[in-house]
Amino acid sequence: MKHGFKLTKKPRAGKKKTVKGAKRVFNLDGDLLCFLKRGRLYDLNAKVIAPCVSVKGLSEEEIAKTRGYCEDGKKVYFYGEETGIIEKRDRFIAILIFFIALAVAAIAAMSVATCIAEKNKVKEITIIDKDGRWEADAKLDIFGDELLKPGAKGEYLFMVHNPNAFGMKCDIKISFTYGNETENLPIIIYALTVNGKKTEVHKTENGYYVNDVVINKNAKNSFVLAWEWKFDGESDEKDTELGRKGEKYECGIFITAEEN
Repeated sequence: MKHGFKLTKKPRAGKKKTVKGAKRVFNLDGDLLCFLKRGRLYDLNAKVIAPCVSVKGLSEEEIAKTRGYCEDGKKVYFYGEETGIIEKRDRFIAILIFFIALAVAAIAAMSVATCIAEKNKVKEITIIDKDGRWEADAKLDIFGDELLKPGAKGEYLFMVHNPNAFGMKCDIKISFTYGNETENLPIIIYALTVNGKKTEVHKTENGYYVNDVVINKNAKNSFVLAWEWKFDGESDEKDTELGRKGEKYECGIFITAEEN
């Protein structure tokens, strides 16, 4: 099988690592491109590429407006452009796996040592980005490899996952700190998009917040946080100094949720 290393950062000729339980994604020439598992794409070194939100049931127009990677169960898209084809799994194998899982479940049910989850226990909301999965309160690297300086701009893609069997209504707070001080924050403006739709955000002293974001049961909402460091026009010396200290600039995303 040929390999397409377009999405793999450090390809090793003729070698690849598989991702257990993942579906293979092929490029339009039929070469193995990457893997898809639980809302994330993995390269041929089994490294996370980016979140990949499900858009099953959406129209072509709606898919074209979706930011970042998305999939409809058959194909993978990047900003609406067809990027890969998801493998079709044999129906017989799928049925066989189902019966094996059913048998395992039956054995587990008869076991003396059982683990019973609390009926209404709320599972933790998590954040997923290109670097992995995080708790709902986390400091994240929204700037990536971008050199943080006046005039720079970029986008940070992440997903919020609700693993519960019921919908959750979330309040999301995005705060920024510069070391331990908030008064030295540079002039960076932000815009937030949720599931392809621009969302109104409210300014706070050191960040932004958005309320009543609904995440359906067992679902992931995709977010794009666009940012741009504006020149303040005061002095080149000040901009240069802030640019040198850019590595201390941190973003925290804090989520509180309740059953919808």
